[in-house]
Amino acid sequence: MQERLHAFITTHQLIFPNDRVFAAVSGGVDSMVLLDLLQRLSGEFPFELRVLHINHRVRGADSDADEALVNKQAKKFNLSFECKRLSGLNRASSEDALRQARYAAFEEILQHYPDAKIATAHHLDDQLETFFMRLAKGAGLKGLSGIPLKRDAYIRPLLSFRRREIETYARRQQIVFREDRSNADTAKLRNHVRHALVPALKEVFGEPFYHGFSKSLNEIQNHQIVFKRENEQLFKKIVTLNGSEIRLAISAYSELPPLRRRAVFQYCISRTNPLTLIASNGLWKAFDRFVFGAAAGARFQAGKALFVRKNREDLFFYKAEPEILSPVELYPGESVSWGKYRIYLRNVKNEKVTLNNDCNQEFFCADRVLFPLTVRSWLAGDFFYPLGMKGKKKISDFFVDQKTEGYQKKSIPLVCSGTDIIWVGGMRLDNRFKISETCKKIYQLTLK
Repeated sequence: MQERLHAFITTHQLIFPNDRVFAAVSGGVDSMVLLDLLQRLSGEFPFELRVLHINHRVRGADSDADEALVNKQAKKFNLSFECKRLSGLNRASSEDALRQARYAAFEEILQHYPDAKIATAHHLDDQLETFFMRLAKGAGLKGLSGIPLKRDAYIRPLLSFRRREIETYARRQQIVFREDRSNADTAKLRNHVRHALVPALKEVFGEPFYHGFSKSLNEIQNHQIVFKRENEQLFKKIVTLNGSEIRLAISAYSELPPLRRRAVFQYCISRTNPLTLIASNGLWKAFDRFVFGAAAGARFQAGKALFVRKNREDLFFYKAEPEILSPVELYPGESVSWGKYRIYLRNVKNEKVTLNNDCNQEFFCADRVLFPLTVRSWLAGDFFYPLGMKGKKKISDFFVDQKTEGYQKKSIPLVCSGTDIIWVGGMRLDNRFKISETCKKIYQLTLK
């Protein structure tokens, strides 16, 4: 099994020398076998192996016992161990809610280690169960192509192995693992498929069924790859990405056949919320009716915290409208976090001022500025004197001129001195604070 895994990883380029790989280990037989195999292989590549455990904290003492076992095995292998303990879940939480929470924890790890990979213990039987669950829900080509072998930082080294092979390996190597008693609960859909449907299929078709399934799944995946490549070229033409904002041209979308329209909708959702992998046919049809029938300014809810706003020419995909953020004080030489931004303020000398076209960096004259500065949201009635324009202008009118969508307005930082606005963050300096030859004190603002 070790040799097969080595060949599989090499063939599909899942792990390279010097990679940092977190093995996601629950304590069950699948993930404990994955950890054992990766630990053996880490001396051959070599790559840095670490252990990651997600404690959902929904099974009381059993959850803690799972964590203790994984920690003990990590120590045995002399591997770094990291545990994420979740909250807000319970025994009644759905499989999807648990999965969403688990992958959110994975994403936190990847934020700290952006070059890392996370290996999960999905195997061929998981593929089979997922296929029939999605088939029953009317999934499209992407959904039926199953669990991807690799997606961004996620890899599935055991995807070609059957559950029976994994369990046999565990017995032969005397690998200790914990059985999650909830896996026997057939009230959960996946467990019902596992304990009722799959045995019936094997009884009717025999063991060759797995080979036939793998062959058909591979065919679907190959078609999906071709379809995806063609769609990626289409996305580049009609979808505009600007930071977290996604803009889709209505006219271009309207000219596409239904299959392509659904693919574009799926792409926009996935880019806005990576954990939302599959858009149901019902959701897409509702979105389609919204595009062709809703008036400009209407809003469509595509998910729990995902929205689409329509104007005359474009559709804007964005996450839940931001809350009104509290003002924060900004002192020279320091930085503050405000919303999704970090804002830096530092004093500079005249000779070090280098003007450029970076909209996220601005120099200003501080001769009459009062410190500390304040960073806050736009308020009704706010005005400033935009650099390059004559006279004053309401911030709301300036946003209209800049084609700023309504949902974005409250998330744009205004840097102020008292009641005066110095800078509309990332957009425009106030003319009253521009640098002149007589300016004595110059500061730099940076938005990240």
